[in-house]
Amino acid sequence: MILSAGCNSTRLAKKNSKATVLSTVETYIKAMNTEDIKTLELLYGEDFKSYAPIFDLPKKQLLKRIQNGFEQQDHQIKAKIIEIISGPTVATVELDWMIINENGEIIYSQDLLQVWKMEKSNWKLNRILFYAASKVPEAGDFKF
Repeated sequence: MILSAGCNSTRLAKKNSKATVLSTVETYIKAMNTEDIKTLELLYGEDFKSYAPIFDLPKKQLLKRIQNGFEQQDHQIKAKIIEIISGPTVATVELDWMIINENGEIIYSQDLLQVWKMEKSNWKLNRILFYAASKVPEAGDFKF
């Protein structure tokens, strides 16, 4: 009986984990579109790393560059979640990511993989790997 209850709670935790990750990613996308830098600051992990040509910066510098972009441009983010694989402490999210200009034209499109990590009972964006990465990550970068 105890073993059965343990298995069911594990399945429930994984299901709830996936739903929570989905909600967090949707909050992240909304924050990008509404230029909510305070929410973005809360969603990025302190040891955030990006493997992208443009955004290969630590968290603080990245947020400053994003804020400058908000002030200089009128773009919208469109993202389609392809797949979420979630465990209790680490989740991966595969996305189709586009930046649309004020005329509705796609000016940037990229597939990417986000790695979210549970930190103090909140999901934090810890790594972004663009499929055409500017540098190859090291195995140690993904040890949590």
